[in-house]
Amino acid sequence: MIDSVSIVRCEDYDFSSVAGAIQKAISFFGGIEAFINLGDKVLLKPNLLSASPPDSAIVTHPTIVEVLGKMVRRAGGSVIIADSPGAGIPYTVNALQKVYKTTGYDKLAQDNTFLLNFDTTWSLIANPRGKLIKYLEVINPVINCSKIINLPKFKTHTFTIFSGAVKNMFGIVPGFVKPSYHARLQNVSQFSEMLLDLLVLIKPILNVMDAVIGLEGDGPGALGKVRKINLIMVSPNPILLDVVACQIAGIDIEAVPFLVAAKKQGLIPNEIEILGGNLEEFKLTNFQKPKTYDPKGFGLKPTIQKLIAPIVKNLFSLKPIVLKSKCRACANCVKSCPTKAIKIVNKKAKINYRECIRCYCCIESCPEAAVISKLSPYAKFVQRRGVSGFFKTDIG
Repeated sequence: MIDSVSIVRCEDYDFSSVAGAIQKAISFFGGIEAFINLGDKVLLKPNLLSASPPDSAIVTHPTIVEVLGKMVRRAGGSVIIADSPGAGIPYTVNALQKVYKTTGYDKLAQDNTFLLNFDTTWSLIANPRGKLIKYLEVINPVINCSKIINLPKFKTHTFTIFSGAVKNMFGIVPGFVKPSYHARLQNVSQFSEMLLDLLVLIKPILNVMDAVIGLEGDGPGALGKVRKINLIMVSPNPILLDVVACQIAGIDIEAVPFLVAAKKQGLIPNEIEILGGNLEEFKLTNFQKPKTYDPKGFGLKPTIQKLIAPIVKNLFSLKPIVLKSKCRACANCVKSCPTKAIKIVNKKAKINYRECIRCYCCIESCPEAAVISKLSPYAKFVQRRGVSGFFKTDIG
């Protein structure tokens, strides 16, 4: 059942509702006992992008983590919860404490059933089987565990179109190292190859997607809109889980760069078995895609990209815009920017567009939704004419 995804309805975050849905979804794969052995040190990897409350749909809901943690404990494993938040947040004890408190995760550790990670060390790990990245920085809690269960959130993403199971594993890269990958891999195709290389090095044994509520529109942060989805989705394969999630959202996988890369590598089968119902009954209507979404594809051929990239970036790409009325100079965008294109001037963020590579880390990291994306008049004209590929982030 490796090429399978299970889908179960879940109407709310009541513990019994979530427990019933997750147990049923995992039962299609033999139950938690098929994945956990006595003595396993299991790391639960939620999406803790930022210090956001659970009802924001930005983070994996703590009830999802609680249910999985208790299932692992009953199967004989120990549990630690770990993630390195988004690029604008330092990977420090103080930052983790703030994230745990705001997300409600601090309550999970009160009865000593689970451990919250406060180890902020990391190591450089060789990845000889990686196609693009041969060495990766990984937080040490991941290295020290024996198994990982990936707990992604169902969200859109301005840069990668969808943020699910594959993108969630980027959270094992420590804090301020993340922007360096955006700086080195400005082309979203290369960034996608890196995400797949990460899965080659560190592959979760199970992926449980929190899709009770999710984000549509310009996710994955505060600009996204909360959408009730009422689903729990499970698969041992993170790539296939994302494929099915995109199908539910009406997102063409040809518009999702890391799924295009996975398809080229032969990692997506012709058929994916759906367990728990018919895929059609789970599909959403009028799901809002990010502004960067283009169902015809996400970019141009590499040779053309190199020739016209500077022109296209300035005239046709989505441009991050600071809303001065909302900006409170927290400097998260400054810290997250891989090319140091943002400074605080007169207590407001200011972007140097000559240095901006359109990675949208500033949008992702802003807790106030003070950084938005806008198409230039030229890009709007091209979009109306139906010409695809010119204003995508693929051209860096």
